[in-house]
Amino acid sequence: GWTVPAQLARPDFDRPDAPWLVVVFSSATCLACRGTWAKVEQLAGDTVAVQEVEVGERADLHERYGIDAVPCVLVADEDGLVRASFLGCDHGAG
Repeated sequence: GWTVPAQLARPDFDRPDAPWLVVVFSSATCLACRGTWAKVEQLAGDTVAVQEVEVGERADLHERYGIDAVPCVLVADEDGLVRASFLGCDHGAG
């Protein structure tokens, strides 16, 4: 099985001062990633920062956090503690 990080360094991501961060680790070639990002970006607000981290653009972050499967959605609190994670998709694609 795949593992997900338990902690994120909030300065690695957009709006480190937001109380919540929802990050989608993705790949440009992943159809499931596109659908996942379309859902996650709707969560953006004053207290929730959302960010897509595409492997072709930010391979450094995929490597730093050991992301080896996409889409990988992480919900982190203000301290970067990962409170929830979702890996893959529920419709068999990706």
